[in-house]
Parts: sequence; C-alpha cells; structure tokens
Amino acid sequence: MEVNENICDDENYVIKTKVCKRLSKELGLEEIIIDDKIDCTVPEIHGLSNSDIIIPSYYQLHKHPSKILSIDYYEIIKDDIKNIRPLNKYQLEYIKELSDEKKNELIDIFNDCIKTFSDYLK
Repeated sequence: MEVNENICDDENYVIKTKVCKRLSKELGLEEIIIDDKIDCTVPEIHGLSNSDIIIPSYYQLHKHPSKILSIDYYEIIKDDIKNIRPLNKYQLEYIKELSDEKKNELIDIFNDCIKTFSDYLK
C-alpha cells in the first residue's frame, strides 16, 4: 500500500490571510482592525452616463439586447471608418491587437473613403 505524503495535515495548517471578524473569532485568529479610510469621491453623474461608451447608441442595442451576443467589434470599426466617424480609444487599442491582414483591410477601407471624399470635393 502506497502512502501519499501530500495529504494535508489539519493540525499544522496555518492561515496566512485576514478573514472576516466573525470567522476570525470562530477560528481563534487575530481580529481584523481596519484603520485605513478609503479615499473615494462619489461621481457627480450617476449611472452609465459617467463612463465611456464602447458601442454607440446608433446600433440600438437597447431595442435589441440579444444583438450584443452577435455584434462584431471589428465590423463596428469598419462601419465607423466608412461613415467617417472618429475612432474611440477602445477601438484604437483593439486595432493594435489585430492581425496585419485585418489592419490592411481597415487601411484599404479608410483609403477608399478618403478617395471618395476627395473626389466629392473636387
């Protein structure tokens, strides 16, 4: 019969983290004393209006919430470029992580849009 030496010995187990007050009393551990005050300011505007928009409202996800599961952020970026909308910081970060093939496709779309815009101004 083999003996497993990795078996946990309950008597020698040492808790090395702080736990809630009630549990620390139950286990006979040091009581947690929290003296640090958290420096937190309440936002002036409550709700989601105080955070950045990742998917703009013109995609009408509020009318069709199930679309969120099928929406492709890459397609949103292509749509924004085609409609000459400035890309937000999340889109720019997303593009940095794309493959060269997809980046090239975005450059081609951008170039076609600029060409169309330039031709229109002539």
